[in-house]
Amino acid sequence: MIQWKTTLQLNAGNNTVTTRTISIKKGIYQGDSLSPMWFCLALNPLSHLLNNSRVGYNFRNTPTDTRISHLIYMDDIKLYAKTDKAMKKLIEITATFSNDINMEFGIEKCKTLHIVKGKIQPGMLGPADLIFKSFGVCEPEPSELSFKVVTKRYNRTTNVLDIDISTPYPLDDSIVLELNACAKKEGGYKPGSFHMKDKYCTVLKTMLGDLFDIILNIAGRDDCPIPEGTYEIHDFYFDNSKFTVPQIYGEYRTEGLVYKDDVLIACYYFFFDIIPKAQE
Repeated sequence: MIQWKTTLQLNAGNNTVTTRTISIKKGIYQGDSLSPMWFCLALNPLSHLLNNSRVGYNFRNTPTDTRISHLIYMDDIKLYAKTDKAMKKLIEITATFSNDINMEFGIEKCKTLHIVKGKIQPGMLGPADLIFKSFGVCEPEPSELSFKVVTKRYNRTTNVLDIDISTPYPLDDSIVLELNACAKKEGGYKPGSFHMKDKYCTVLKTMLGDLFDIILNIAGRDDCPIPEGTYEIHDFYFDNSKFTVPQIYGEYRTEGLVYKDDVLIACYYFFFDIIPKAQE
């Protein structure tokens, strides 16, 4: 893909306007005759990974061992499994593959349907409440940027937090934040649930949405960058009614790595649960 280039032409009467050579660095373009082929080639390894998971439904009365774990139609995929554990395995394979090829895994568009003995049951993915449990510092601890969170449980739908940030640098586009989320299963935290690495403010805006605007307002800012200094946010209410992106339920640990000029300056752990959203 590094060598994939194209040009665009616009015909206007007897005149033709041709663009300079355009390097394609990411994604596939709609309308390009090669796009469907490229897309199928890109997703074919995912199909192999899902087939090799040995998860899915076996067809009876067939001459060969036929198992269906997924169906793909262009950019839509359906996953099939007999248990929640098996479904989580398929979702993790799909999410890990998507992260590896830098393709967005649209969890907010995902739906699950659980049928037990012919009756629809609550699923393992959907509207969720995020419950903070604890906060920790990686070892050894980089000391250039200090970040502390004290969690005060208020009720099921609201967490009350004290947040202290001390930074010798402006929190601008030169600061990069990497998040690695691990789901707890089989006695330990397994990587691959979620990965994101981008500019500090971009990550926080993406992950927190309106909540990040509230944090900025408390810190006395309208937007990034946030100047260097010490910021104390006390009794911050994390209201789950504003947490609207569907999630996969479970116990999680997220590692937050902060870089400046490719040098690690901070590392933290966040522990939390994602549970079905409380009924109002």
